[in-house]
Amino acid sequence: MNKNVLFIGAAIVAFLFYNGTLKTEDFTKFLPKPGVSANAEVFPPAPTDPRVMNAVEPVRTLVKTQNVAASDRLALSRLFREMAKLVASGETVKSTADLVRANSLAGKMMGFTTKYPGLGDAANQRGALTGAVVTVIGDDAKTMDSSTRQSAVNVLNGLSWAVSN
Repeated sequence: MNKNVLFIGAAIVAFLFYNGTLKTEDFTKFLPKPGVSANAEVFPPAPTDPRVMNAVEPVRTLVKTQNVAASDRLALSRLFREMAKLVASGETVKSTADLVRANSLAGKMMGFTTKYPGLGDAANQRGALTGAVVTVIGDDAKTMDSSTRQSAVNVLNGLSWAVSN
């Protein structure tokens, strides 16, 4: 019975395609749009601030040259997107040192230090991810004012974009 229904359904779809009633465009509306993953997650667009773009470009290059796995790219993109929200809230990350430390620790916990050399922080060497953050917000440990906080959000969103593109 199920095979008959499947066959009849396939025959109807084939006829509609052949007849021109059903077009390929009718099916493309079900595909994810750019910037939106299959489960409707929205990721940040490309940075508009040239300073942020310059800071995240080395990360984008490393992700491409080291063939970072799609699952790792998605995990990193989500991580930076959520870190940006956390920093924007002003509740947890109070200083630039907190952000640099959290960024470094996240890369280590995800195993990027050994999996993708140069991306995460190594023993006494700053990786490209932390390097991008430091390039934009600075290396000095200070309490985040609104301007620094916005710069931090921008670079984290920029990193989310860089690892996903």
